Amino acid sequence: MWKKSFRLLALALPVWGLMSSCVSRDSYLRTYNALRNTEKALEQSKRYIQEVEQDRNQLKRKLDDALARLGDAKALQARKAELDALVARLKKSLGAMGGLGPNVEILQGKEGVKLSIQGEVLFASGKADLSPEGKRTLRRVAEMLKRERFRVRVAGHTDTDPIRKSHWRSNLDLSANRAVSVAEYLAKCGVPRSRMEVAGYGEFRPRVKGSTPEAKRRNRRVEILILGKQ
Repeated sequence: MWKKSFRLLALALPVWGLMSSCVSRDSYLRTYNALRNTEKALEQSKRYIQEVEQDRNQLKRKLDDALARLGDAKALQARKAELDALVARLKKSLGAMGGLGPNVEILQGKEGVKLSIQGEVLFASGKADLSPEGKRTLRRVAEMLKRERFRVRVAGHTDTDPIRKSHWRSNLDLSANRAVSVAEYLAKCGVPRSRMEVAGYGEFRPRVKGSTPEAKRRNRRVEILILGKQ
């Protein structure tokens, strides 16, 4: 009897081992597939985070650009208000002195505010020595500059006619010497030299285009550019 039972047990053991092996394999596959799915989900999450980070950086750059433009716009508005106030003060100051006549203008442009004085008011043709009328005009300008304590750039400009009879080497040479004459006279009238700089541009920065007599007349000038307060 016991021999029969032993034989049945011997037959049952391989079947049980096979069943046990099948259960372990299914469990392993389920675990493996779950891990693979988790890895895929992590990779997708990583890519999504990277995309979100890229979008965030792009939005930050756009925001920074917008804030910079807004800051520039506010700075431009403040600068325009400052220049408008300066023009008003200059006109008021010149008005109190009786004005400077039609040959002296207050202009406002990209460089800022400047006084433009026609060349014939200051100099004879081809000359860099100030005329009596030029000195009278500059004395009034000096009073205004001393009152406001401006730093200025004195710039000479000529027309396009080439140098023929005078001793100047070029229009650049003439324009630079005219600017120096104006700056020196302003200094004589009390404007500190430390607040002035000079430049000569010859015919290369015309106020108006063209070669008509009127265009040439308007381009022959000395400009006093307001750079700011000392």
